[in-house]
Amino acid sequence: VYRKILNFDRACENYEKALSIITQSDTLPKLHPFHSVIHNNLAYTKQLQNNYDEALKHYNMALEIERKSLPSTHSITATTLSNIGLLHMMKDEDEKALEAYEKVVVMVSEIFGCEHPRLGVVFNNLGDLYLRIGQHEQAKEYLNKALQIRLNSKDIDADDLGATFTSLGLVHVRLESFNDSLEFCFKALHIRSEIPDTATNNISETYR
Repeated sequence: VYRKILNFDRACENYEKALSIITQSDTLPKLHPFHSVIHNNLAYTKQLQNNYDEALKHYNMALEIERKSLPSTHSITATTLSNIGLLHMMKDEDEKALEAYEKVVVMVSEIFGCEHPRLGVVFNNLGDLYLRIGQHEQAKEYLNKALQIRLNSKDIDADDLGATFTSLGLVHVRLESFNDSLEFCFKALHIRSEIPDTATNNISETYR
């Protein structure tokens, strides 16, 4: 509740109290998945506070518990690992982010199959990461994979699709394929102009 009303300090305080109570209690085993739930919630709240080091610490603690208490291909573990990858991206720790995301690709493929929308998210993040470190062909490969999954999705998310088109436009600028870049940017512009409320902000992002 406190997190929803943006009282992050109070939310962290309550999560830490809950963690202390269940850690000292004999009610739950030390490696019960509920411990990882609290660590994940605490990590996410720290992330919202831009306290990335503390967030990463709690995500890693959650991951350790999940690996010991859940099946090796559990979706919760994949989510935690994906969050770790995102945090490493936010901290500009590109190699660590790549390592985490590549593990997530394997897990999500095994759990949900190769066409699941969650895999599209991971591919898109990998594409953006490779774009950032200047590996443009790799970026194009992963962004095209993300694009195909998102285009084939039963429930297409226009904002996500627009983000992929924009990233592909940037990749093709770096590759000096300017006609392709314009095509992707126009597609992003068309999609984002139809998204209510956030349309103006997204259009400015497309033109960046």
